[in-house]
Amino acid sequence: MASAKEKDIIIDNEKYKEYYRQYFPLIKSALRKFYYLMDEDDLESCGMHALLRCMKSWKPERKVKFSSLLVNYVNWECGIMLKQLNKYRDVACAEIRIKEDNHCKLEIRDILLSLTDKEAELFCDRFMSKFTLAQIAEKYRVCRETIRKRLISIKNKIRENEEAEVQCGRT
Repeated sequence: MASAKEKDIIIDNEKYKEYYRQYFPLIKSALRKFYYLMDEDDLESCGMHALLRCMKSWKPERKVKFSSLLVNYVNWECGIMLKQLNKYRDVACAEIRIKEDNHCKLEIRDILLSLTDKEAELFCDRFMSKFTLAQIAEKYRVCRETIRKRLISIKNKIRENEEAEVQCGRT
């Protein structure tokens, strides 16, 4: 969250426009890794908020380059936006049924609750957002084979939960 001092700082519109023109290539570059996760309007909003927050909080005496701080703020703003988007997606996911077999109804909500946070995020990336293995591997900065193995592990975990529910007689 912004500190009280940061909120009180007023940025001149002309100064903001000048910084935006100057740092637009850097902002665009920092946003590149989020292109397949958010639409253009959300990305632009994240970039603009990041620049504004950076302008308000940057202090030359701290010996941190403005550009370095700006990239951190872009990543932070995009992270906040992704969390908000994931909350909406999780609500939508809970309404979708993934399997119906012999009176066993396993909902996405049940699947997500049985997984760790990282597994649930990977599950939604692959099966809800329909990202390719390459896109997911790029997001997590690992190879596709690692993602493939994690997805197999998640599928096995889901199957085990299905079998446990059938044995318990849950409907």
